[in-house]
Formats: sequence, structure tokens, C-alpha cells
Amino acid sequence: MNDKLIFYALLNASLISILLLIVYFFPLPMHGVYPHTIEGLWGIITAPLLHASIEHLFNNLFSLFILLFILFLHFSPVSWQILLISYLLPGVFTWFFGREAYHIGSSGIVYALTTYIFFTGFLVANYSLVALSFLVIFLHTGFLWGMFPLQQDISWETHFGGFITGLLSSVLFLKKIKNYYPEPIDDEKEKENENNLENFKEHEKDPEN
Repeated sequence: MNDKLIFYALLNASLISILLLIVYFFPLPMHGVYPHTIEGLWGIITAPLLHASIEHLFNNLFSLFILLFILFLHFSPVSWQILLISYLLPGVFTWFFGREAYHIGSSGIVYALTTYIFFTGFLVANYSLVALSFLVIFLHTGFLWGMFPLQQDISWETHFGGFITGLLSSVLFLKKIKNYYPEPIDDEKEKENENNLENFKEHEKDPEN
């Protein structure tokens, strides 16, 4: 792995995480997404930066840092595009379909990136990306339940919007990622190559006519 790329991924993940910390400890006059209102539209921009408590912040921050590091390290050709879409679209979804309440937090981004990494790994069928797919799901064991209205104080709408965003992103940017990673080895072709090699070796052993 390229050391510069690792540094680049670590730097970006760190800077974004620091931004969330700064906004929490030095709050600005911002508010969350409030569905179906003109005022609530502004929350699409500001809501991912806001958190209700330090526990809420660190729950998201831990996952977000890891996901951002993976995004910038393994999906660098589309990393900023994916991040921008993951930042905005869950809030748009919440504005259209959410309950009438303020929705805040970066969990929409977490859900979008988790879904994107998970599905892209299997769609590309690259061994390292498939391993990442399992890793992100392992790190987010409660991922599925967060998309259902099981707790009143959790914005399941934002989570579900993040899931839809990640799924769409994995399809829209699939071609670029496939071009970035080598084609997976076809098992049948690999067997054919092995058979050809064995036949060649046997031919080499035959005496000359």
C-alpha cells in the first residue's frame, strides 16, 4: 500500500473528525433537519455536524473515522464524491419522509458509507474489498435494527436514508471502482491455465521425435 495514500486517508479522516469536535465544543447557531418546512431545509447542510450529547458524538465519531479512513484509502478515485452524496442525501430523504421533529447527527453519513463499502465489495468481487465488506458489518452489529422505528429518540429515517444513499452510490460509481481494481480471477479460467501448464510440462518431458 502506498504510504502517501495511507497518510492522505488518515489526514482527511482526522480533519473531518476534528471538525465535528470543534462544532460540538464551540457550537454555532445551526439546527437540524425539520421535515416539510422551508426552515428545516437548512438543516440538510448543518444537521450532520450537530450532536445532542458527547455520547451521541463519540458513538458516531468512532465509526465515522474508520469508515472515512477506508473510503479515502480504498476508494480514492470517488472518495470525495461519495462523501458529499453521503453528507447531503440522507438529510434530503429525512426532510421528505421524516417525522416532524429536529433530526441531527452524522449517523446518516455512517449508514451511507457502511452500505456503500459493503455492497461495493461484493459488486466488484475483489478479495480485499469483500474483506472490507465483512469488516464494516462486523463493526456495526446493530446496523440493521437502526433502520426501524424501534426507539423514539433515534432518527431511523436518517439511517434508512443513509442506507438508500449508500446503495445508490455503490451502483452509480461501480464502473470507476471496477476500473481502479483488477478483474477478479475466474475460477474456470484459472483451472484452464493450470491444465495448460501441466500439458506443457508433460510435453517438455516427451523425447524428441
